[in-house]
Amino acid sequence: MKRRILRRGLLTALMILSLCPAVLADAGSTSYTVSPTINGGMEISPDAYLPVGVYSGLGLNHAQDLYVQGHTLYIADSGNQRVIVLDTQEETAFTVGEGILSNPQGVAADEEGRIYVADTGNGLAYRFSPEGEVEQVFERPTTPAFGKNTRFSPLKIAAAGAGGVYIISEDSTTGIIHMDGTGEFLGFFASNDVSKSLFEKLLDVVLTEEQLNQFLPSIPPSYGSIFTGADGLVYTINKQSGSTVQRHSLNGVDLFSGRSYLPTFDSAGDLFVTEDGRMLVVDNAGYITVVDQDGHFLCRFGGNSNGTERVGLFDLATGIGEDEDGRLYVLDSQRNYIQIFEPTDVQQNIYTALDLYSDGQYDESRTILESVLKRNSTSYFVRLYMGQNYMQQGEYAQAIEEFRIAGAKDEYSEAYWELRNLWLQDNMLYILLVLLGLAVLAVAIKTIRHRPKKAAATAAALPAGQAPSPARKLGQDLLLIKRFAMHPIDTAYEVQAGRAGSVLSATLVYLIFFVLYVVYQLASGFLFSQKAEDFSVLTTFLYLTAAFGLFILGNFFISSIQDGKGSLRSIYIVTIYSFSPAIMLLPFLTLVLNALTYNEQFIQQMALLFIIAWVVSALMASLIQIHDYSFGKLIKNLLLTAFFMLVAILVLSLAYLLVKQIFTFIGDIITEVSLRD
Repeated sequence: MKRRILRRGLLTALMILSLCPAVLADAGSTSYTVSPTINGGMEISPDAYLPVGVYSGLGLNHAQDLYVQGHTLYIADSGNQRVIVLDTQEETAFTVGEGILSNPQGVAADEEGRIYVADTGNGLAYRFSPEGEVEQVFERPTTPAFGKNTRFSPLKIAAAGAGGVYIISEDSTTGIIHMDGTGEFLGFFASNDVSKSLFEKLLDVVLTEEQLNQFLPSIPPSYGSIFTGADGLVYTINKQSGSTVQRHSLNGVDLFSGRSYLPTFDSAGDLFVTEDGRMLVVDNAGYITVVDQDGHFLCRFGGNSNGTERVGLFDLATGIGEDEDGRLYVLDSQRNYIQIFEPTDVQQNIYTALDLYSDGQYDESRTILESVLKRNSTSYFVRLYMGQNYMQQGEYAQAIEEFRIAGAKDEYSEAYWELRNLWLQDNMLYILLVLLGLAVLAVAIKTIRHRPKKAAATAAALPAGQAPSPARKLGQDLLLIKRFAMHPIDTAYEVQAGRAGSVLSATLVYLIFFVLYVVYQLASGFLFSQKAEDFSVLTTFLYLTAAFGLFILGNFFISSIQDGKGSLRSIYIVTIYSFSPAIMLLPFLTLVLNALTYNEQFIQQMALLFIIAWVVSALMASLIQIHDYSFGKLIKNLLLTAFFMLVAILVLSLAYLLVKQIFTFIGDIITEVSLRD
């Protein structure tokens, strides 16, 4: 006991002399802060945090983990085989586990001040009292449920309540080990799924289990960091590239699963969750990412020092935490010190607005967000929460406008659904009356037009033997769109016989289809349209034209080999006219999509599937007619046509690369000659 008191006194003296953070108020930021914008990308934004000090007198030796609770820092000082407990307010410190720990890699604490340590060197985990006495040693479970060959090498640790622990074992893919306060194994809390590509899923069907294990082993990723939040939920992040933060429910299910907007990390070093639910992630390169409680990307700052001695940057960041005053502490294992950051006024205003929003003070939250917009008018996150505030107050029109500016389509869909629902309730009677009036008008028009139809047709008929004028013939050919959609075989027969259709009319039909397709892509409402700046009309035209051209030429060449009777002219005309169903239905689908939300997205999917099926059926029926094929022979023809298209694309790509290299070579020669001259 006397020796422990002596060690604590010496370390405290060291704190007083050299551990007080050096204030760097005038240093400013040494890195850029980036955040998502309403333009869909990342832009430099006002500084979120500024470095204000460094703890450099702790005598750390390759420290691997940092945990912060209140104003107390817990540091896994791996190289010195100990844990340092540092009170930043009282400026006192003491060590835990000296003479016991071998290679502590992970550290955590609970509300009672008990300290949890994952010791990879000893292959054990420990729970220490707030004073540093060993209370419990967590050993490898011996129960059959744990598995005979399952590895137990504690790497990271988190408190599980009542003295229990969640343990991440080094390189383990089985899951998170859950043990109670007495060291009894309770099971694997959560495990990662194996993500497979479409090709790998196809291999699952073809290969046996032994072949899959040999050539394509299914190994789930291992967890890299774990944290128990103030909400009682467990947060984790994987070690491999492209990982996202996972929030686990009490039964281990990832509540963030399926959220496409979560930021990804390539080398996450540590994870910390604040009292208000924000998630802080630092990767090994030193980039610090702040994520809000719903998983939205707030900002990223910091970076790698690349060997320079600059505050705010890191050589190898392995730990992060935030105290109750909002200060960030980031552990640099390579430099053996802890850097301290404070949020700027702009960032603190954002946090205050989030807290007010969570407390239901929407007007106050919106007022603060409006002040932030004056400093950063393109902030996606601020616009998003402006809309969320309006949503909570039932001001759906204003919420829609904010979500539209932010480009937040999921939230826009929800707000639009609410606004549309209110509008329908207020106007349902008028809608029914209008529909009834339109139905009566349609019946009346049909009755009036029924009698003179034959007379008009007779009067319009041409004398026997007289050919229609070119303009009249072109008009008749364009009107084949409806007939081709309904009767593709009969119309294809007339095309083959030369009595209907022309190359000119087919070309005009293609242009009509292209225009309607572009309108569908750009005018299907905010939720279902592409951004005009992201859509290239010229590129789309070239791709569609190339696809049509390759199919028509390929089908002509293949049918020539397979005794097909269709001419190039006939194939060209019927291929383009086969898109008549799309020409007829795309305008209506475009209009309907302007009134739909994501809740009715299945309507769009079913409509597109119906249009595609109709187009394919019309194309197959017309090709059977003009080639005089059986159904089986047509399928063979289409497969060979598809193969021809793939080969043509490959050849054209190689030719493009060859020509590009030739021009590059010629350009290099010209440049070299000009320089010598």
